Amino acid sequence: MQTITFLVTLAEASQSDDPSIIEQIPKKLRKSRTLLLCPPTLVENWKDEWRQWQPDTEPVGPVRTTTETATRLTNIRAWFEGGGVLLMGYELVRLAVCRYMRVLSSTFLRLRSQFMASLEFAQSQLMTRSSSPSCWRTKPGKSKEESLQSL
Repeated sequence: MQTITFLVTLAEASQSDDPSIIEQIPKKLRKSRTLLLCPPTLVENWKDEWRQWQPDTEPVGPVRTTTETATRLTNIRAWFEGGGVLLMGYELVRLAVCRYMRVLSSTFLRLRSQFMASLEFAQSQLMTRSSSPSCWRTKPGKSKEESLQSL
């Protein structure tokens, strides 16, 4: 209830006609876009609490949830673009973070592999050049054959 009251008060102050009130709210907080994380079993309870405590004018904006798989992506996109409140369970965030970390890890491994391949190629080019006749070093007064025998 305290969280809802605070967010409603913040949203109403942001929409005030009085500039002295609006100035008290940081610019980043004037548009309501709240992500509320809770245990998955309590998402619907939070939604009911919002209905009970938020005024009919919805100063915070619409309250959306991610409980239904069919509308999950639509609700997240609508919340991100239009603001309001998004109620989401911890489990969904954990899964999203794990997926992101897998993508990040695979990207890192791919880049590492490409770097190592480039490094191996560069080393092979160095070895090829250092063993080619155009790069042989001879001591003054010695032929290439004599220089090879001394190796």
